[in-house]
Amino acid sequence: MEYIINMTFLSNSSESTALHQFFTGLEINLFSDGVTTLLGAIANLWLFACIITMKPLASKPRNLFICSITIAHLLKVLYFLLLQFLHIAGYPSLIVFYTKCAGANHTYTMNLMEGIVVKFTILIMCSVYLYQVLKFAPEPAHSRTIGEINQMILIFFPWAVGLVTVQPNLALFGFDGYPCLRMDANKSFVFLIIYSLAPIMASMAVILSAVLLRRILKSGMAQENVKVTKRWTSGQKLDSPSAYVTAVAVCVLCEACQTMRFWGLAYSYSWG
Repeated sequence: MEYIINMTFLSNSSESTALHQFFTGLEINLFSDGVTTLLGAIANLWLFACIITMKPLASKPRNLFICSITIAHLLKVLYFLLLQFLHIAGYPSLIVFYTKCAGANHTYTMNLMEGIVVKFTILIMCSVYLYQVLKFAPEPAHSRTIGEINQMILIFFPWAVGLVTVQPNLALFGFDGYPCLRMDANKSFVFLIIYSLAPIMASMAVILSAVLLRRILKSGMAQENVKVTKRWTSGQKLDSPSAYVTAVAVCVLCEACQTMRFWGLAYSYSWG
């Protein structure tokens, strides 16, 4: 009997230590989230303001995709600011809120939707650039109105994907048990592939293809080199790939950091 009591005490002590470590890690993550979110909000707000206030920038289709990305981030910032306001106004501790199913699921859903919008917008933006390289900025075959409608469809498509797919998939995969911060490794891996690795790898492949094809065209290795050269010198300037490469590189870097932080938090404590 004494042996059982001692083992129970040791088990409870170990559980308490692990629980304390988990909450400590959660507090650190919440603080770092706040700092990085604030810095990101300032940068995105400045970028958004520059694009919409400068006509040469606003006229580029590429920058409209970038505006969509900044809006997605700013909406997430508003969500976290609302949480902070509720906390200051006397709402129960954010730590408690985050360890409840509602808080964890809402936060994870918001992060997931923002990630979908950002990654798939970058993928579409790079695909449009590849199309421009392949067609080499041809004269518009349709009216300006139809072109703008097509552009709006491409911009809002990632938002529709996020709104339609995230919640049903969360309900399908779900979180294991209480609290809702812990996900099964297999489920986390599926989410990582569908919503992160797949669009990022596709974006890298698309922009790499665009860069290589653009170099081939410029180097005169294309069969219609004379025609291409004439079109290039006729005032139809193709965008530099540097902006697209930078967007993909930043997306890869941010996703790598986010994935490491998420997995570290999700598995810092093994719940019952």
